[in-house]
Amino acid sequence: MNEYAFAFIFLGAIITLIGIKEFKLKNTIQDLPTSKVRSLAVGFVELFGKIVPTMKKELLKSLFSEKNCVYYDCKIERYQSSKNGGHWITIFHEIKRLEFFLKDNTGSVLVNPNFAQLKLSPSFKLTTGFGKKLNDNLLRVMSEKKIHKWGQKRFTEYILTPDNEVYILGTTMINPDVNNALKNEDNLIIQKGNFNRMFLISDSNEKNFLKKTITNMILCFIFGIPTLIFGLFLLFTGV
Repeated sequence: MNEYAFAFIFLGAIITLIGIKEFKLKNTIQDLPTSKVRSLAVGFVELFGKIVPTMKKELLKSLFSEKNCVYYDCKIERYQSSKNGGHWITIFHEIKRLEFFLKDNTGSVLVNPNFAQLKLSPSFKLTTGFGKKLNDNLLRVMSEKKIHKWGQKRFTEYILTPDNEVYILGTTMINPDVNNALKNEDNLIIQKGNFNRMFLISDSNEKNFLKKTITNMILCFIFGIPTLIFGLFLLFTGV
C-alpha cells in the first residue's frame, strides 16, 4: 500500500510547490510597479508595451498559420492508444525567436527573449478527427518534416506578432551591442538576469495575468495540499 501513499505524497508535493511558485509570482506582480522605458534602470523590472521588430533581421513566418512574427512555438502530437485509454505524445516541436523592441509611450527598448518563459494563448489549435481535415499548409508542413498522415493528430501554435501587446517581467542590463538600441537613454536590453532568474513574457496585460496567476495558485493549493495530506495519512496508518 506504501506505493500508493508515496504516489499521492509525490503528486501532492509537486502541485503544492507549483502553488507556492505561483504565490511568489503573485506577490512579485503586486509589489513591482510598472516601469516606463524612459525611466528604466538596471535591475528587475515590469514593463508593458507593443512589439516592434528590429531592422537587422527578417521576421519569422509561423508554420501553421503562416503569420509574420518574432516568436513561434509549434507542436504536433499524435494520439497513442493504450490499456488506460491512451495519451498524446509529441512527435514534432519547433521554437524560433528573434529579438524585438518593446515600445511604450515614452520610448523603445530591446528585448532578448532567449530563456524567457512565455505564457501565451494559442493562436492556432486543431485536432484531427470528427470531420476535421488538414488544410494544404498543414499537409505541406507534415511532408517537409516527414510526419506520416495516419493517426489522430493535434496541432498547437503560439506566436508573438508585431504590434502584439506584451507584459514582461525581466532584468534590465546594459546592452553590449549599443548600436541595436533604439536610442533609449541608457542603451539597455531586457533579458534573463544573472541573479534574479525570473523572466516572463505574456500576451495578457498585468490585470489579466495577475488574475490567471491567482487562479492557478488557488487551484494548486486546493488540490495539492489535500492530496499530500491524504498520502501522508495512507503512509502512517497503513490503510
